[in-house]
Amino acid sequence: MGLSQKQGYKRCEFDLQGDSIHVKLKTFSATKEWSVKLENLGDQIAIERNTRKMAIVFSILSGAFGIFFIAVNLADKKHTLELWAVIAIGLFYLLISGIISQIPSTREIRIVGGRESLTFFLDSPSEEEVKEFVELVIRRSKEVILSKYFTMDPDLPEESMMKQLNWLRNSNIISESKYQELKFEYKTQKLMLSNLNK
Repeated sequence: MGLSQKQGYKRCEFDLQGDSIHVKLKTFSATKEWSVKLENLGDQIAIERNTRKMAIVFSILSGAFGIFFIAVNLADKKHTLELWAVIAIGLFYLLISGIISQIPSTREIRIVGGRESLTFFLDSPSEEEVKEFVELVIRRSKEVILSKYFTMDPDLPEESMMKQLNWLRNSNIISESKYQELKFEYKTQKLMLSNLNK
């Protein structure tokens, strides 16, 4: 399962592979690739939204200045600047306006609370798809941790098993209902084992 995203000049691909997630980030000037072990991720979500209001204001002002500069200098009968200079300076401000208008707003969702974090673009391809993928990653992370750090063993002393179950519950790897279910299953297996040994 994977997710492909783009935001401005950035492209990001996430690919769930077993007990890790492979990340590939392409920017205008570089490509980076790395993997994150799912067990190192947290289970909390942080969302950051920044607006583009200031970028839009600067873009409009720069574009307006470029147009104004060209208009004023073309209307000037004295021609204090050469025509090519007027056009070049005006186009420079229009270019700056265009570049500023392309700056994307920051809309990100992060998985935090673990040893490592992952950042996703919130609205690429859509906010709903990104949130579903993030929930899938968190669910898979919990499954990996549960399979790695928990074994149902009725031969273990009850105190050791309860410590494991409490750690899993307190770390939000299992829910309260799953905790009660595993606790019941352990006690049932323990009872069955003790009846077999009699």
